[in-house]
Amino acid sequence: MTAKERANAETAVAAARERVKGFYGALQGAPRILICKTEVCYGPIGGGSLGRRSYVTAAPELSHIELHSRLGLAKTCSFYE
Repeated sequence: MTAKERANAETAVAAARERVKGFYGALQGAPRILICKTEVCYGPIGGGSLGRRSYVTAAPELSHIELHSRLGLAKTCSFYE
C-alpha cells in the first residue's frame, strides 16, 4: 500500500472505532486488524470480495467483535445453543 492508502485505512479504522465506541460508550475488545489491498491478500485470511471498504463496513465488524468480547462467542451465536 502507498503511504496515502495506509493513512486512509488508518483514518477509516479510527472512524469505525469511534462509531462503535459511540454506541457502547467504551471499547473492551482489542482486535488485531488486518488490511488487504488485493484479493490475493484477502482470500487466504478468509475474505471474499474486497469490493468497497470503508469505516461504514468496518464499524459493523468492530461491533461484532465488541459484542463477542462483552458476552462471549457462545452467547452471541445461535449455533451454540
